[in-house]
Amino acid sequence: MDVNYFDIAIVVIILITTLIGFMRGIVWMGIFLATWAAAILLAIKYKDSVAQALPIKLDSTIAQMGLSALLIFLGVLFVGAIINFLFSKAIDVVGLGTFDRILGAGLGVVLGALAITLLTMLLGLTELPSKDIWNQSRLIPKFQEASTWLQTLIPDNLKQYINDKNDGSTTLVPSGSEHSTDTDIPPNTIVPSSN
Repeated sequence: MDVNYFDIAIVVIILITTLIGFMRGIVWMGIFLATWAAAILLAIKYKDSVAQALPIKLDSTIAQMGLSALLIFLGVLFVGAIINFLFSKAIDVVGLGTFDRILGAGLGVVLGALAITLLTMLLGLTELPSKDIWNQSRLIPKFQEASTWLQTLIPDNLKQYINDKNDGSTTLVPSGSEHSTDTDIPPNTIVPSSN
């Protein structure tokens, strides 16, 4: 049996995220993810206000906003790191370390699978789905099913933006589309646009 490098990469990614989850624990992972999400959202939302309040004024408005977004982002990450440190110490004191690590490993598996699902969806926009290495993978079809479900959560305007950036030359095959009933093309396979 031939070795499929996509399948190997998928297994390695999930093993790495599982190992990180086990080593760090679910509390650390949860706070880490929440901190990054908060840092990104707060940087996007408040970059304009902070840019105006900064004592340093740069010549470029874009640079000024970039600086303010970076400061917000790093500030939130710093606060999150302190919170994470305190919670990790508290868990060690209480004695929930092993339980925390087991749950962390579970979260690591979920995060690894989510990352691969997103990658599968993005790679579906390329020419890779027409290659043998993609079609011979045993694991990719499972993540294609997950990415098809994930696409139902994407707002229509974002889907339209992606299609516009793709010049309309290719499109993802959504679940239940006309393409999937006429042929055996798996979901998320790139096909020529009909228009």
